[in-house]
Amino acid sequence: MAAVVSVPALAAALRRCEQGNPIPPAGATLDAQQLVPMYRLAPGTVEDEAHAAAQLVNEVGERMRRLAGAYGEWRLFEAGPYFDLSPAQVALLIHLSERVSTVHAVFFVDPLLPAFQAAHACA
Repeated sequence: MAAVVSVPALAAALRRCEQGNPIPPAGATLDAQQLVPMYRLAPGTVEDEAHAAAQLVNEVGERMRRLAGAYGEWRLFEAGPYFDLSPAQVALLIHLSERVSTVHAVFFVDPLLPAFQAAHACA
């Protein structure tokens, strides 16, 4: 059973739950103490969380933008060191598709958001 890593995936899991199917885990690897500070978002007001989420998306977006130039410099690309994530966190948060000279990366920020974590915990 794959982990739920996005709001649309959580919505789909909730619909399946109504039909008797269990909701997949959100991922126990996202203990805040194991994340580097950049990925730690504290729960707070809606405005505070929205601001922190926007800042996180901006920082991840900047790394993704720089990845186009940096990818060719790696003999063997390692997403963990590039994004400052452990192997378990990479497995949950990033989907990579590598070609000979390019990489396509999808970074799921949703599981890092306190509101997403709370919604999943209540499901």
